[in-house]
Amino acid sequence: MIAIAISGIVFRFADLDREIFWHDEAYTALRISGYTETELIENLFINEPLDRDDLLTYQQLTPEKTLSDTLNSLAREDAQHPPLYYILTRWWAQLFGDSIASLRTVSALLSLIALPAMYWLCYELFNSEFAGLIGMALISVSPFHILYAREAREYGLWTATILLTSAAFLKAISRNKNIKKWVIYSITLAASFYSFLFSALVAIAHGSYLLAIDGFKITQKKMSYFFASWGAVLLFIPWIVIVLNQFSKVRGTTAWTAQPMAPIGLAIAWVANSSRVFFDLNLDSDSPLIYSIPALVLAIALIGYSLYFLIKHTQKQVWLFVILLIAIPALTLILPDLILGGRRSTVSRYLIPSYLGMELAVTALLSLKLATANSIFKQRLWQGIALTVLLAGMISGGAIVHSETWWNKKNSHNHPQAARLINAAEHPLLMTSDFRFNRGEMLSLAHLLDRHVTIQLVLEGEVPNLGDDGVGKDRQSFSDIYLFNPSKRLREGLRDRYPDTEIEPVKPEALRLEKLTGIGSGRSS
Repeated sequence: MIAIAISGIVFRFADLDREIFWHDEAYTALRISGYTETELIENLFINEPLDRDDLLTYQQLTPEKTLSDTLNSLAREDAQHPPLYYILTRWWAQLFGDSIASLRTVSALLSLIALPAMYWLCYELFNSEFAGLIGMALISVSPFHILYAREAREYGLWTATILLTSAAFLKAISRNKNIKKWVIYSITLAASFYSFLFSALVAIAHGSYLLAIDGFKITQKKMSYFFASWGAVLLFIPWIVIVLNQFSKVRGTTAWTAQPMAPIGLAIAWVANSSRVFFDLNLDSDSPLIYSIPALVLAIALIGYSLYFLIKHTQKQVWLFVILLIAIPALTLILPDLILGGRRSTVSRYLIPSYLGMELAVTALLSLKLATANSIFKQRLWQGIALTVLLAGMISGGAIVHSETWWNKKNSHNHPQAARLINAAEHPLLMTSDFRFNRGEMLSLAHLLDRHVTIQLVLEGEVPNLGDDGVGKDRQSFSDIYLFNPSKRLREGLRDRYPDTEIEPVKPEALRLEKLTGIGSGRSS
């Protein structure tokens, strides 16, 4: 298990610059560099030819921008992301550089905290060092955790703080009148708040658990929990004020999660995301059923049986903690989706506490079965099952390390193929407007484009300025002119202004590229 845990560590750090630096990571670089999206729009979406490096300026640290600019960028435009991760990443970038590999190294390092934290939580919950080793091995090779440990985002840190604050909570309630333990809980909970806002759901799960096992009478434990949790809230008040002041912007930024989704689609996403905690070869709805269904069935069967075994064979104080850690975050997202409509519960990173609860249930199953096997056959059987689960994670982790992209990259999924096509042109021009997510997408794509690519960005509603003989810094002709993810309004504007222009989709359509011919295309055929 130690060797397996080491392999999980290797997966977190190997070839960190191989995968695409996708949309959300591009915004991480924007924030830690101290720029705002407003500055990006004002200085780049100007209907003038730009170099790739003009975009990458907004992905790099400069002497003019300081830590206060990073905090200001988050507070004004992205308050749903608390600042702890961004502060740590900026400090790291100032010391070791702001390359893609360097930024992702921060996430990988922070994710390592989750390994001993998982051991501690399992020890406190199951009172077993062996369970701690099983749990640590599981989270080490979990493809879900490997995936987010390799991203320049805060979710590896959030995972670690969830485990730390949960272990500190169980430690604190196991002792009476131990102020030091409750202070540790309060500090770890505050760190979790400053990592991600949904840590509030973890705190609610802790409080619900305490009520369930200790009753509704006022006791020393409840008073200690009350003061410790509210102490964490007080420490978090500066950011709470910012979130409340920017609440309309927060709602606007996250409005996409309220887009309706059919119940069957929600259910499929819940099952698929849960299975990816243990096995993930980047299978999605486009994958052949013969490959995707068996993996889903086996993973869900493992989770389901683990929960059944946990409730049947462990004390209430054990299984109730796991069930509440799974149920409260999950139901908080699932119920609004079912009642009001939306897809909040399909965003896998929002459900990290629930997935950790599932891993705790599997840890209980494997550790108890291995420890209590009363025959050679049962011992070998459960050793084989445990090894299969761990090997599934290792195989998945190896696949992730050797990939260019993965299912969680969403809109940026096809950037590598699009960039290769654009880069292959002799003198290409790439144009788009700030339609939907195009700002972040262009920052992401800029990391893959060669220096000879010219870029022209316009505000939605404007039409790119194309001269009769082509445009460019020297008004030279372009060999190829591409539109990236153009809106209907942009296409119509180009056709109205340049009637001879033809716009043809580039195959495959998933690239979201369209090619212009007939004007300013010089050598284009």
